[in-house]
Amino acid sequence: MTQHLRLRVPRYDLDLDIELLPDLAPNMSAALAAAAPYTGLVNVETSYSSVIVMRLPHFYRPLPLENPTGFPIPGDVLLFDQGYGVDLVIYHQRAGLPYNETGYITGNRVGFVTNLTAEAKEGCRRVWSEGSAWGALGSANANAVKAVKDDRAAAAAEIEKRRQAWQRRTFRDHKGPEPTGGRRVALIIPEYNARTIVELNEQRAPEASENTWDNLPVDTTLMHGRASGAEMFTEVGNKWHWTPKYENKILYPIPGDMVYYFGPAPRIQINYFYGRGSIPAGIPNPEVGNLAGWSVGDFSEFADGCYRISFEGWKTLVVERAK
Repeated sequence: MTQHLRLRVPRYDLDLDIELLPDLAPNMSAALAAAAPYTGLVNVETSYSSVIVMRLPHFYRPLPLENPTGFPIPGDVLLFDQGYGVDLVIYHQRAGLPYNETGYITGNRVGFVTNLTAEAKEGCRRVWSEGSAWGALGSANANAVKAVKDDRAAAAAEIEKRRQAWQRRTFRDHKGPEPTGGRRVALIIPEYNARTIVELNEQRAPEASENTWDNLPVDTTLMHGRASGAEMFTEVGNKWHWTPKYENKILYPIPGDMVYYFGPAPRIQINYFYGRGSIPAGIPNPEVGNLAGWSVGDFSEFADGCYRISFEGWKTLVVERAK
């Protein structure tokens, strides 16, 4: 007899049926069924790829390996043991390689989604584009699952709790070097009134610096990466009609780096990295880009805005010459 769990996220009309895998992961499947129901925030995490995630704060740790995989496919449901607890991770698109600060990781595949329709995939995508939302996981008839509401106050409180924990871990990382007197641009998130000043790397990336300067101001949609870690990106190729070439190539950015990625026209992508351990996902993986500049001075306010976007959905990026 098959055993199923249900994940409901009312804000996006998301209702996923998860069939557990007791033949492949008997201990994890039994433990997950016994521990449910859970209510909590359903969000994206930035190192798993195209997923939605629910934390299971009371699930036992450390997780023994059972039916492990590091190469998930759409519909897979995995458990990952992270530093803050256990994540239930649902893949809804072709996946990258999940990783954390220690490198590439494997999770325990405990189930698969039986109703991953186009509508369900769009609901999962909206968690990324529009923001995290309150949900419930449990048996189909569990009261917690049937009665769960779009509790935006609870979601906001959980996001703030995580933001404060993130700040305590990372506040030392958001101090850039002093400016040297070169050309500088401002990156602005108007919705948060947050900005950082980026000094262009004119010596090592002269063409990118010149073309950037000549094509400002520009505004566009700012999205949080889903496979590269603490990284923001935006596409400007439909507004910037110049052809980049490789200059000052970089593979592993650090906090404060502004990197350009490009490919067949019209792709010109501005990426901004605000945290440690980012691995720019690409084909091949990771992807090489041009280190075009870096934040100078204190950029903690802007990094905070970037972190919030990972939970609160897409915002706007304005790039202009620094005054």
